Amino acid sequence: GGIRDDEKDQLDSLLSSISTSSKSGEYIILKNILTSGEVNYDWSFYPKGEASIVRKKIKELQANATRPTIPKSTND
Repeated sequence: GGIRDDEKDQLDSLLSSISTSSKSGEYIILKNILTSGEVNYDWSFYPKGEASIVRKKIKELQANATRPTIPKSTND
């Protein structure tokens, strides 16, 4: 049982292309992936309560992406 070496390499490659890993070993999806429309927050396989966390994070990132940013002056 378990995952074969070639499958592990493919999974590692995929995860590296869509996320960053934390010191605790968790994978954090890249912001551009979350806001691209590819992540569906009503996916039926989320653990209980996680869909609402994903929905909130996507909406937060989308709202921040639409806000204009003002560059900070170096003379401040």
